[in-house]
Amino acid sequence: MLRSAANVIELLNQDGWTAAADTALVVSTSYGAVDSTWRFGVSMATHGDAQASPTPFTHSVHNSCAGALSELLGLHTGGQ
Repeated sequence: MLRSAANVIELLNQDGWTAAADTALVVSTSYGAVDSTWRFGVSMATHGDAQASPTPFTHSVHNSCAGALSELLGLHTGGQ
C-alpha cells in the first residue's frame, strides 16, 4: 500500500501539486502491516527480543504508512 500511495504522491509532485498548509492525511487499511508484524514477531520468537530484527519493526508500527506519506507530502503537526 505504501509503495502505491508514494507513487501517486510522486506523480502529483511531478505535476507541481503541493499540499495546502491545512491538509489532513487519513490512511486506513483493513489489515495493517500484517506481513511486517508477522516477520517481526517471528524474529522475536526465534532470536529473543534483544536480537529481533529492526527491519520489519519499522513497518510493523501501524501508523508508519501515514508517517511516511506525511513526510513525502511535507505535512507537519500543528505544533511544529
